[in-house]
Amino acid sequence: NVAIMGFLSEVPVWWGWACFISYMRWAFGAFMINQFRDTRIDLCGGVKDPWSVDQILGLAANLDDIESQPDLNINNIVCGIVAIPTKGTNAIFEATCPGLAGVVGNPPNIQLLNTSFGCNENVLKLAGTPMDVNAIYDNLGTAILSFFPQGYNYASARKFIDYDKWWCIAFLALIFAAFFVFYWITSKVSIRLVKR
Repeated sequence: NVAIMGFLSEVPVWWGWACFISYMRWAFGAFMINQFRDTRIDLCGGVKDPWSVDQILGLAANLDDIESQPDLNINNIVCGIVAIPTKGTNAIFEATCPGLAGVVGNPPNIQLLNTSFGCNENVLKLAGTPMDVNAIYDNLGTAILSFFPQGYNYASARKFIDYDKWWCIAFLALIFAAFFVFYWITSKVSIRLVKR
């Protein structure tokens, strides 16, 4: 049952049907939905030293030599990444290309970034309006539910985000009822076989 939840390893496609009779999958799904749907998650509230843009770029540039990197604290790295969209344009330019801030201005000339520099639309979005950290935290629960069950193992394209917790509990009850009926039938058959 644990193996076909989709968390341990990739399950072959021909075992896809087994995920629907995994009672652990439906029970875990109900718990996940109850915990994370429409919930604000303060992911970085207790993180004292999130990484700067410069440190994150340094890690990305040196992934081929991880041992030379400073202490890789996942909390600091993730919170540094989450903080990037909340920074102003000048802070991002100062950490990446300090000379660019003088060229594109403050606030940045989005038209210039788009036409002359051919910037990606995501860079333009970051440069245009910084996000509010509360908006990010308000959407983390939905993001977490979008990933479970893990990846696209077996036929897991339908994530828990597609269900309501009551649907998961109903599937769980249906599985228990079906197993109870099958157990009852096999018990009756085995008793008849023993009596022969």
